[in-house]
Amino acid sequence: MLFWRIALGLVLSLGAGMAAGHPICRNADWYRIGTTDGAKGAPASRIGWYRKNCGHLAVVPDAPVWEQGRKAGMKTYCRPENAYLVGRAGRQIGPVCGAVALKKMRAAFEHGRQYHEIGKEIRVLEWQLADARGEMNAAWLGSNRATMIDLMFLRPEVFRLENQLRDLRKKRRAFAHWQ
Repeated sequence: MLFWRIALGLVLSLGAGMAAGHPICRNADWYRIGTTDGAKGAPASRIGWYRKNCGHLAVVPDAPVWEQGRKAGMKTYCRPENAYLVGRAGRQIGPVCGAVALKKMRAAFEHGRQYHEIGKEIRVLEWQLADARGEMNAAWLGSNRATMIDLMFLRPEVFRLENQLRDLRKKRRAFAHWQ
């Protein structure tokens, strides 16, 4: 009997939590929400998400106010400095900026994307180097002739990987900042 009372209490408390609604829906500042969305490059269709997720609570987003905020936020998003950060994070520029802004953003985005791509190459080399060093350590611990031959081939490989890694890190420094 106690089990059923606890279960019923949980169900009722979960239902009450659902009725409270999505936190963004209640007492929403639609201009601020739009500004945040615009600064993240959200398309105008994003308002549909709010309609869907707030509609069951009888909360209707103020679309014109949200759109005003989104356009204000896009001024932050549609800048070369932000395009650099988007590329550096490995993301794509959203199709929300006008052609003139996109043209100004392209070089910065490519600069950031280069940083990201070189970083991926560095991570692969770091894994390969760790693996080669592990094999080399295992060869040092072994005492038979085969492990000594392995060691002869591993030393140059470790050296090559270390040099490649050093060169890539140096190359990446050239892309570490936008202007």
